[in-house]
Formats: sequence, C-alpha cells, structure tokens
Amino acid sequence: MKKLSKEFMADIKNLVTDIEAKSTGEIVPVILESSDSYPSAHFRWALLLSLIAPVLLYMSPLTISDPIWFMASQGIAATLGLIIAFHPKLKRFMLSKKQMNEEVYQRALQAYFEHGVHTTKDRDGVLIFISNFEHRAHILADIGIAAKVDEQTWKAILNKALIDLKNRDLPKALTGLVRETGELLTQEFPRNTQENDNIKQSELDDGVRTD
Repeated sequence: MKKLSKEFMADIKNLVTDIEAKSTGEIVPVILESSDSYPSAHFRWALLLSLIAPVLLYMSPLTISDPIWFMASQGIAATLGLIIAFHPKLKRFMLSKKQMNEEVYQRALQAYFEHGVHTTKDRDGVLIFISNFEHRAHILADIGIAAKVDEQTWKAILNKALIDLKNRDLPKALTGLVRETGELLTQEFPRNTQENDNIKQSELDDGVRTD
C-alpha cells in the first residue's frame, strides 16, 4: 500500500471532527494493508511449481537420468513458489473470494473491538474498515446506529468505495466512505447544538488507524 500522506490523514481527521460536530455518531476509520498474511497462497504456489518443475525437466531436450536432479528441481521450484507469492497479484491468484471475504470480515470485527467502537455511552460508534490488498471494505455500526440504519443503506455506500479500491484509489475510497457515512449520520442522528450543556464530547479519537 502506498503510504498515505500526512496531509491526507490530517484532512480525514478534520473531516471526521467536522461530521461529529454535527452528529452524535462516532466515526472510526481503519485502513490495513492486508487482513491476513495468507500463508496458504505461498504453499499453493510452492506445491504447484514443485509438481511442474520435474515434468518440464523430463520433457526438456536434456538427457537426465539421475533422480537427484529431479528432486533438486522440485526444491528450487518450491522455494521460488514461496517467494513469488509475496507479489500481491500472484498471491491473490491463489486465493478464493470466499477466503478473502472471511478474513477481511473477521479482521474488521477484531478492529471493531480493538478500537473501542462498542464502548461509546450511547452505542453510536461506526467503524469504517478498509483492507487494501483484498480491495474490500466494511462498515460496522453499533446497536445505537444499526437500529435505525438498515444493511442495504450501508451496502449502497460501500459499493461506490469498492469501485475506487479496485481502481487502486484508496484516498478516494476512504474519503467517500467517511463523507457519505457522515451525511447519513448528520441526517439521522443530528447533534443538538442549541443545548450546549448537553453536547456530547467526542469519545473516540478522530484520526485514521493504520497497520
């Protein structure tokens, strides 16, 4: 993941602060490079190449009868497979959509509790979670918000961001998610700015959490 600039991170934090000045909701943005290291992708590449290598060696014009060469080719190919899986595109090639979906969702749930989204007094926290490697995002709202906003509304907001993530435009995806979530919170959960004594202070930090 290309490192996001300090200026951009500051802009997102200011945007969250502005939103929370108008709404009782608490937004917690989280960006991770990846939700898992996916070791299975490395082993799958290693297994595949170790099976292909001796076949290619056998079919080559070289006259080789010593089995040690075939065993050596397998070892080299397996090592190569472990290494090339570090490339994002090659790693994703060995992963199913179901596997990535499950890992991202589990990591989003973990982030939800790690960053205390569930700890606000009025249970009005909202996690905006992006996992860049998988090009996936989640919005997890606490019960105070979820009681009034249905899943279809969140999906509509997420679908726009997923297009930006697939186009490798992480800043646009995050900005869009925060802005549209903020518009929804401002509309559905407006802050009473007239009764100063009742204005709730922000309970969660407004900054972006990263790896």
